[in-house]
Amino acid sequence: MSGTDGVELAFYIKDKYWKKHNPNRQEFISFKPGYSETSFLAQILRAEYDVPFAHVIDTGVWPTLDAREHYEARALQQVRDLLKSNPNIGTIFMESMPWLQKFRPWSKWWWKGIRQLCDEYDCLMIVDDVMGGFGKTGKHKFTHINYNLFPDLVVSGKTLTGGYAPLSSVCVSEKVTHTVLKNFEFSHTWSPNMAGVGAANWINKCWPEDYLFNDVEYAFQKIINRFLISGDIKQGWQQGSICSMELVKPLQPLDLIHAGIIPSGHGSYYDSNHLTICAPIGCLEMENSYWDQLNERLDNAISSGNT
Repeated sequence: MSGTDGVELAFYIKDKYWKKHNPNRQEFISFKPGYSETSFLAQILRAEYDVPFAHVIDTGVWPTLDAREHYEARALQQVRDLLKSNPNIGTIFMESMPWLQKFRPWSKWWWKGIRQLCDEYDCLMIVDDVMGGFGKTGKHKFTHINYNLFPDLVVSGKTLTGGYAPLSSVCVSEKVTHTVLKNFEFSHTWSPNMAGVGAANWINKCWPEDYLFNDVEYAFQKIINRFLISGDIKQGWQQGSICSMELVKPLQPLDLIHAGIIPSGHGSYYDSNHLTICAPIGCLEMENSYWDQLNERLDNAISSGNT
C-alpha cells in the first residue's frame, strides 16, 4: 500500500537472499539525514536507534552545489572503510532523493560510486525511490535509469499512481529473483489494492514525451536565474520536475499561503529559508499557463517577504 510497506518488503527480500548465500551478511549501511518512511525499520535506517547490525553514515547537508563533491567523496570513503573492516555487511541502502533537509540531490558520481562499491564488495544495492522517480528526478520513471545503472532492489511508492491512490512496489534484479523466487512466502500482506493498480496503469499509459521534461528543467532554470539576478535568492538547483531555492530574506508560511503556495503541500515545501517546488506531471502539457501562474505566485510571496 505505502512506501513504508515497500521498504519493509525490500529488506524482507534482502534477508531471504543472504540467508541462502551467506547468513552472516545481514548487516547493512544506510545514510542520514534521511526519511525512508514511518516504520521502526525506517527509524533504524536514519539512526534514531542504535542497533549493532545497522551502520548509519552521516553524509551532512552540503551548503552549496560546489561543496557537494567534497561531502559525497567523504561519505563514500566512509562506506569503503566500513566495507573493508566488516565482512558481515551485505547491503547498502540509499534514498534516491534526500529531501528531508532542504532537497539535496545526489550527483551522478555518488550513484556510480555506490554501485561500484556494491560490485567490489559483493553487496546488494537497495534504492528507496519512493520520493523520487516518475518525473521527480528526471524524464525516466525510475531515478537510477537517469544514471544508466541498475540497483538490485528499487522501492517505488505513490509516485507510481501520481498520488491518486496508495500503492508501492519493489523491483528486483535477476540475480535476486532467482535466489528468492522459490522460497518467497506470498500472502495478502504484500497484495496491492486494485484502485492503486488502476491509477498506476493510467499514469503509465499517459506518460509524457521525453522532450517535455526538458521544457520543465528549462522553465525552472529561468526562474532560478531570474531570482539570482534580482538578488532574491542566494542559490538554486533543479532536477527533473523539482526546483529548490535558498531565499535571501526569510518568508513566513502565511506569506506563501496568501500568494497561493501551500508550504507543506503536495507540490511545495518550505524549510529554513529553502523553498522547494515540485511541478505536477500534468503541467507538462499545459503550455505556459502553469508557469505563468507559478511565476506570479512566487513574485507575490517574495515581495511579501521583502516588505
